[in-house]
Amino acid sequence: MKTSLEPTYRFDIDGLRAVAVLAVLGYHVMPRLAPGGFAGVDVFFVISGYLITRLLWRDLAGPSFSLAGFYERRIRRLLPALVVVILACAGVEFLIGLPDEVRSFGWSAMASAVYLSNHYFLSQNDYFNDDLALNPLLHTWSLSVEEQFYLFFPLVLMVAYRYRRCALVGLGALAVLSFLAGELLLRVNPSAAFYLMPTRLWELLLGGIVALAPLRAWPRWGAEGAVAVGLALIAGSSVLFSEATPFPGLYALAPAGGAVLVLVGGQTSGVWMSRLLALKPARFLGKISYSIYLWHWPIVVFYKLQISPEPSSIERGGLIVASLVAGYLSWRFVEHPLRARRTDRQPRM
Repeated sequence: MKTSLEPTYRFDIDGLRAVAVLAVLGYHVMPRLAPGGFAGVDVFFVISGYLITRLLWRDLAGPSFSLAGFYERRIRRLLPALVVVILACAGVEFLIGLPDEVRSFGWSAMASAVYLSNHYFLSQNDYFNDDLALNPLLHTWSLSVEEQFYLFFPLVLMVAYRYRRCALVGLGALAVLSFLAGELLLRVNPSAAFYLMPTRLWELLLGGIVALAPLRAWPRWGAEGAVAVGLALIAGSSVLFSEATPFPGLYALAPAGGAVLVLVGGQTSGVWMSRLLALKPARFLGKISYSIYLWHWPIVVFYKLQISPEPSSIERGGLIVASLVAGYLSWRFVEHPLRARRTDRQPRM
């Protein structure tokens, strides 16, 4: 039986990345329009789990799986652009920041560089608290969650591959435990539930489960409906959720489940909604989404600090354009060249 591990590049996933980054960008730049746009991060988590599982499972099936090679590719893929952003933010902070602000930034920069910023920001305050609202590296918490996942997940998948018949059951059980832990922690310590990798693990595992699940023949209308409902769940989360929404917990099922539906429905060829996601503008935006994500928040923060704490509608539009331009330049001159120098033949992520 075919599985979603077949070696095909899915252009609609680039489009789904574009949806996710636009949700986050909308939340940070135009929060009145997308008060729940932070749910775009949950979509990114599902996509990452899906793609990483596909890559690792294929490697495990081959003759030359290398754990060190996997970690090296992840570092080359993610770290250079992050370092450039950290250095740029450091330069601006040293010019405009007060001593206490520079000191605080220094700690957050070090934590971000070693992918521990989720723990650092958790130790400082709540994500939605004004005390952290103007830290230019606050958004790196999600990158830290993903890197911590990348650190241990290959080991989990190595065990799962050895016991392949039970792999889906095992990953499913781990996802349920993670979800329940997050739901319980949300009632006791919402910030910890928001920031910590173990309570976000289930979202990444959802993507992995989709990657490993056997492909079944869906009727065309079913696949179309799955993708449409999935996109509606993501859009609805972005518009209807807010900082008052208990999150992640049960509410995170909406954007994460939406991403799952888009991934599953898009496995059927010829789905019209998936073809929309695979249009060139959406694909391009998805390809540069990582760099857009890296740059958009520092741009917003420093604009608010130096020019206008409450940007006008025109200024907000300018911030979106600036974020897109900075994201493209970062992708073009930092991210893409380093990825193009790969010496292996691993599928693109």
